[in-house]
Amino acid sequence: MRELKNEYDVVILAAGDFPTNETAIHILRTAKHLIACDGAVEEVLRMGIEPEVIVGDGDSVSTATKVKYQSIFHTIVEQEDNDLTKATKYALQYFALKGQPTFCFLGATGKREDHTLGNIALLLHYYKCLNIVPT
Repeated sequence: MRELKNEYDVVILAAGDFPTNETAIHILRTAKHLIACDGAVEEVLRMGIEPEVIVGDGDSVSTATKVKYQSIFHTIVEQEDNDLTKATKYALQYFALKGQPTFCFLGATGKREDHTLGNIALLLHYYKCLNIVPT
């Protein structure tokens, strides 16, 4: 496993257990590109951290947050992929990432077992082509 860095090209915050570790919070604050899955956006906003993009189907976000952040909310309603997969695909499609960009997934485990297993499978899928650091 690669050594944990302090800065990543893309940080994706999933809706699992919210990170409380000092290093994880630093990673959120210093991300070049921060994507919050819709189920995690309320918590990251409470921390005073604003994502570049919010990705998801919108079912986990208050109406007030949707309205306030509509300019950065990228709604994907299809249910074939979970929100972490949607966020990863968004980053690969819309960010001008050069070389081999570094990715960090935070909040990818906890809360729901089915989401945890799906997120672990996603990490394995992308591990070979991206610098993903499980945290």
